[in-house]
Amino acid sequence: MKNIEGTYELTHRFLRIGFGTRERNTVYQAAQSEIRKLAQNTNAVANLVVPEEADAIYLHRIGNDDHPIAVGGSVRLHGAAAGKAILAFRSADAVDEYVNRYGLDRKTDRTVTDPATLRSELRSIRDRKIAFDRGELDANWQCVASPIVVNGDPVGAVTVSGPSDEMQGKRLEEDTAGLVSSAAKTIELELL
Repeated sequence: MKNIEGTYELTHRFLRIGFGTRERNTVYQAAQSEIRKLAQNTNAVANLVVPEEADAIYLHRIGNDDHPIAVGGSVRLHGAAAGKAILAFRSADAVDEYVNRYGLDRKTDRTVTDPATLRSELRSIRDRKIAFDRGELDANWQCVASPIVVNGDPVGAVTVSGPSDEMQGKRLEEDTAGLVSSAAKTIELELL
């Protein structure tokens, strides 16, 4: 469609295609109510993220509009808690391929950009099924994520995030982490 500036752009009809694709996604179908409950129980932003090649795509979000990534937005897998939760359940060869092909670009001074540091963090995430983002995507935002793993395949992640001054300490690392982990497990069972 030609806009008023005389250039061409996509029409709003493409929203129908995008929303239709999301509605047919089985992870989205299984996760909707859990994401809603998570947002209510934490009074923070709750997200469903799914992998697409080298990116974590924010498929569903409920909460504060100040979140750095909107629905449909994406971030490289290594650049946020959700993406790291997904990467942690990929094979070592797949992680090496990701690093070699896409690199480890920096969003903030806290983003993991060293391959050895990333691999070490992914091992810890795999053991605990919990990932943290302490200002790696946005310096003023913190997040906790848990992967959704079905038959060994990381099909998504559940996250809760908020401003650093609110989302920290016990609230982030224990209370919210427990709720996020429980939501991811519930979604996994729904997908089996």
